[in-house]
Amino acid sequence: MIDVALLGIIRRWHLRDQISLREIAKRLGISRNTVRRYLRSETVEPAYADRRSASALDVYTFKLSAWLKTESTKSRKQKRSLKQMHADLCVLGFEGSYDRVAAFARQWKVDQLDRVNAASKGTTMELKDRKIRVNSMSPGPIETQALEKAGLTAEQAAQAAAQFAEQVPLGRRGKPEEVAAVVLFLASDESSYITEVDLAVDGGDGAGLN
Repeated sequence: MIDVALLGIIRRWHLRDQISLREIAKRLGISRNTVRRYLRSETVEPAYADRRSASALDVYTFKLSAWLKTESTKSRKQKRSLKQMHADLCVLGFEGSYDRVAAFARQWKVDQLDRVNAASKGTTMELKDRKIRVNSMSPGPIETQALEKAGLTAEQAAQAAAQFAEQVPLGRRGKPEEVAAVVLFLASDESSYITEVDLAVDGGDGAGLN
C-alpha cells in the first residue's frame, strides 16, 4: 500500500528539490528500495510550483538551519531568539529582513515535523505486518548527572537545575523513573493501539522558537 502523504514528500524532495535517493532514505529512515518503489508508483503525480527565485538568505540557509537545530535542543531560557539569529546573520553579511529569517524558521519547523511524521509512517507501513509499532519519546529537563559531568561545580549545577525547574510548568525536573515508565508503557501491550506517536515527557516545557 502506498501512503499518499509520504509519496508527496518523496516526490517533492526528489523531483522538485533534486535530493538524492540516498539522502531521502536517510531523512525518512527507510530503505532506498522503498524510496524507489514510491517513485515508481502509478499514483497520480502531484503538481509542484516552480522553485522561487534566488534570495539573499540562500547562502546562509545551511548555517541558519544548523543554528535552528542547535537551539531547538535548548531550554527556553537558553535559546537564542530569532531576532538574535537575524542580528548574528547580519554580522556575517546578510542584508535581508528579519521577516525573511522568521519565515524560514517557520518553514524549517514544518519540514522537521514532516520528516518525523513521514519517517514514522514509512517505518510503520514496513513493519505493521510483523506487528511492530513505531513510537518515540521526547524528554524534557530530567534529573541526571549531566550537569556535574559537564564540569560544573556543585553550586553551579544546583543553580542550573533551579533554572531548568523554573521554566517547567510543573515546577520541577523530571525523574529518570518517570521517563522509564513512559518507555515501558509504549513497549507494553497496554499501548497496543498506539503507533506513530511522539510522547513528550517534559512537564509541559515543550519546544519551540520564540
